[in-house]
Amino acid sequence: ELPLARYLAVRVNAVVCSIEYRLAPQHAYPAAIDDALDASLALLNDQGRLVANALQIGKRSVRTSSDNKVCTFGMSAGGFMAAHTARLLTHAGQHV
Repeated sequence: ELPLARYLAVRVNAVVCSIEYRLAPQHAYPAAIDDALDASLALLNDQGRLVANALQIGKRSVRTSSDNKVCTFGMSAGGFMAAHTARLLTHAGQHV
């Protein structure tokens, strides 16, 4: 998924974050969903600092928005997690 994340970051001129989450069977459901939701909310709440850090690392301009919008994506089980996280974010009042 990282090559796709890198491609999207360049293509849409946005900050893309790859979130690691706790895996089964060591961590029971819904640990992975909780991790994805917590990380997404943290990123949305700290968007300004995230973009500033990305600019320092990437040395390029990134279009910013005050809309605090997020796009979730994943493949295989990550696709389910992305869809479920988007649903939870929507219910929390976020623009997904």
